[in-house]
Amino acid sequence: MTDTVYTLYRDRPVVWVEDDLTREVLTILWGPCRLHVAVAGSKSGVGALVKGAPPSLAQRVFGVVDLDFARPNRTEWATTRELRFDEHECENILLDADCLAAVSQRNNTAVTPSDIEDFLRQRAVAMIPWMACRATLRVIAEALAFPTDPAHSAVPDLVAAARLIRTDPAWQKSPAVWSRWHTSGALERELGSWETLYRAATRDDSWRRIFSGKELFRAVRGETRFRLDVTPTRLKPSPAERDLDLARTVARTMVERNRVPTSVTDLRDALLTR
Repeated sequence: MTDTVYTLYRDRPVVWVEDDLTREVLTILWGPCRLHVAVAGSKSGVGALVKGAPPSLAQRVFGVVDLDFARPNRTEWATTRELRFDEHECENILLDADCLAAVSQRNNTAVTPSDIEDFLRQRAVAMIPWMACRATLRVIAEALAFPTDPAHSAVPDLVAAARLIRTDPAWQKSPAVWSRWHTSGALERELGSWETLYRAATRDDSWRRIFSGKELFRAVRGETRFRLDVTPTRLKPSPAERDLDLARTVARTMVERNRVPTSVTDLRDALLTR
């Protein structure tokens, strides 16, 4: 296993990503280059593989992960080894109404970019409460403390393990956090602030970047009038496999139509200069 990893990292720079869809999309949109995109299976897997790279080869091992509800780290792309998309998820990159309409038209429809755009925006509006709920949950989760892994030497036996867990400062901090959210109106104010942000995003073009791309992409793929879901049913594909099939097609269409977002090419260029 060690020889395999060393060989992989020595061959060319490796970029670990969360899933097959991200690997396929980046490989197509980046075009021929010396970066090798590989699948770690999850965001935590990306982090583990980047951090666990052999020290002598660490500068050839990177990770690219979904932004989700974190802060963008574009200003750190030149130095960090784990880069975040500017977009909520990789699928957000594929929410190009022109390209989606082009794919639909190849399947014998009269669908226009405006049809796709209107559908996606309406779906985003319907997602506002859900997005506000998820964002609020992340705020609460980040404020809550949880005991961290101790040093090996700190746990010589189970008695020490139990004592370490019981006396961790997290037990004192977390109740105060929960108490804050039980204060009358606190939760409603937090939800309301996120609702305002997401509703404002549906009035301009930022919804395409900050809403859940996975949900929007699957929704547009499943809209029968658009005829975007053409994976043969006899193959009994899973929803994820259907998403992947369409993602490949849309990504190739973006390349053909010269509509690869600058956020994607900037990410590639940042990695190539490392």
